[in-house]
Amino acid sequence: MKAKEKIDVGPLLKGFAGMARMSRSPDGDRQGDGWGMSRLSDAGDWSHHKSLKPVWEDPAAAARIPRTRALVLHARSSSFVRDRGTIGFNQPYGEHGFVFVFNGLLEGVRLPRRTEGEIGAQKIWSLLKIFLRGSPPDEAMVRLAACLYRNARRVYALNLGLCDGRRIYFYTSFDHAPEYYQLHYAVCGRLSIVSSEPIEGYSFKPVRPGSVQIL
Repeated sequence: MKAKEKIDVGPLLKGFAGMARMSRSPDGDRQGDGWGMSRLSDAGDWSHHKSLKPVWEDPAAAARIPRTRALVLHARSSSFVRDRGTIGFNQPYGEHGFVFVFNGLLEGVRLPRRTEGEIGAQKIWSLLKIFLRGSPPDEAMVRLAACLYRNARRVYALNLGLCDGRRIYFYTSFDHAPEYYQLHYAVCGRLSIVSSEPIEGYSFKPVRPGSVQIL
């Protein structure tokens, strides 16, 4: 989310936790393998918090978040049992003023260059950082999506989110489990939100798939 002025994000985090608790991935997994948040500070940099607890079992977190103009949240459902219990795998990922989140299902990915990271989400973030060196954020996101489509045997779904504290850049495409992978957005006065599922208390609309959009 981003806002024109600092807001109390406790209600938003509470709604996010409730949404994550009810959500199930297409194979039935819960979003219970930990969570993370990145908050924009008054100085304009990002502070990060990650936990291996399910977000709905971490109610004290809301009390720890000062008012802010931008917040990125991610609840994790690990694709593989072997990847659970490693807090470094939890998103959001952040560097150089950007914060990134990913959700999707890709099969047979062979990237054209060596990338950092142990799991798919980390490798995708590493690839995006390369594109951000030479392109503005919206173009870097376009290049990332195109690269993944070129170099994957199949892309069932691809959801990407990037925030620089002033704007949210996001992309969605899917041909599988639309009820899960469809992104949604809400603009409520001076507050803008993009979410994988609607959060109670806000009026959401579905995001048009297939192009990078900006709030």
